[in-house]
Amino acid sequence: MTPEELERILRTPREERGLEFKGPGRRDQRPFFAIVVQAVLAMANRRDGGQVILGVNDDDGRFEPVGLSAEELATWGSDHVLDGLAEYADPSVDVQCYHVEVAGKTFVVLEVNEFEDQPVACKKDFPGTLQRGAFYGRPRRKPESTPVTTQADMRDLIELATEKRLRRILAVTAGAGASLEPEESWPILAHMGGETTATIRSRGWWSLVVRPARTGAPGFGSLAELDGVLKEVEVQYFGYRFPRLYTDVRPDRHQGLLEQQTAVHEFLQAWRFFQSGAFVWQGGYVSDWQDRELLRERPLPPNWKHGGQIGVGELLAYLTLGFEFAARLGATGKLGNHIHIELLFTSLRGRSLTMDLPNRAQFTSRRIAQTDTYFDEIELPTSDLLGRVPALACQYGVALLELFGWDVDLPWCRHIVDQLRGGGKRAR
Repeated sequence: MTPEELERILRTPREERGLEFKGPGRRDQRPFFAIVVQAVLAMANRRDGGQVILGVNDDDGRFEPVGLSAEELATWGSDHVLDGLAEYADPSVDVQCYHVEVAGKTFVVLEVNEFEDQPVACKKDFPGTLQRGAFYGRPRRKPESTPVTTQADMRDLIELATEKRLRRILAVTAGAGASLEPEESWPILAHMGGETTATIRSRGWWSLVVRPARTGAPGFGSLAELDGVLKEVEVQYFGYRFPRLYTDVRPDRHQGLLEQQTAVHEFLQAWRFFQSGAFVWQGGYVSDWQDRELLRERPLPPNWKHGGQIGVGELLAYLTLGFEFAARLGATGKLGNHIHIELLFTSLRGRSLTMDLPNRAQFTSRRIAQTDTYFDEIELPTSDLLGRVPALACQYGVALLELFGWDVDLPWCRHIVDQLRGGGKRAR
């Protein structure tokens, strides 16, 4: 960090998820060092890491840059800091320690990188501050360093670790001469090609995979059977359809599968349906394609921009549609006794959650997603699925809405899902 950068921060000091202030103190004062360790561990478990700046007093939320004395600074040598952190961090943390002078005052800046391979746990107790075995993080609800205890914060940590493991697998695979792109978690759609697929992926999109979970599923005997079944299991309620089938557009027929890509107004989708029973779908967020509404001369919402927001009802609708479709497809008996479902939502980071449900007040404060993607999967007996559609839509809906910093109780969610399934009017 340069003096100019630190000066800009201290001009209007305010803590953020990636920035924490601590007052002046000596590294060899163990109680003080313990609270610094806690902040460092939390930053290491945060995507993109963060900074801990020493020498800023906190007077009930009013921050005063006072700097450190020469005696205090002498205890904050890089080697001593790393040695001290090594006592508490498992695995070790990647930290750079700088002394930066601004307006005649010197501050210690700890630049903390996100963990390299595994989340960092605390390996040593310090009474009242640090707990052995705990993971510390920076929760979305408040910029502070605390143990990771909520489901949403733990999911963020697991998601980051999973992404890192995937990147290692990709690197090893590439080194062996193979080609594996990250989208190949969804391998069928990743290689569909075509203008519509590329357009869908240019903005936010979500995806659903439904397939037999075990070997020996009977599958479908012909492409004609596939076509007929798809028309029977298409879900239509509250103004949405899944998948959107058009009488004037027939699916393309390939060996062992049907395929279709369509972009009609704000509804963009691409899917493949296999004789094995597997169905793979991806589509754009309706809220991201409102500029296509001009084809119908509908004015854009005020301050609209793609990627700017998404509605509560929209997200719950997607989940309800997806599970309803999976249940109907499983009820054909062609996917065997157990069914596997995968859900992926992309381009969430920085997106604002809005209340798009009728007769409900808007949020009083902005709810912004800090995580870019949401992925989950489930395997369950096919016979159980049809009766669990509302419960599953709520279970995963609550987890998805938590990424925006909104803690929703299941009864409220169930009431909304029941309304949607009952045919509540929608604008789309």
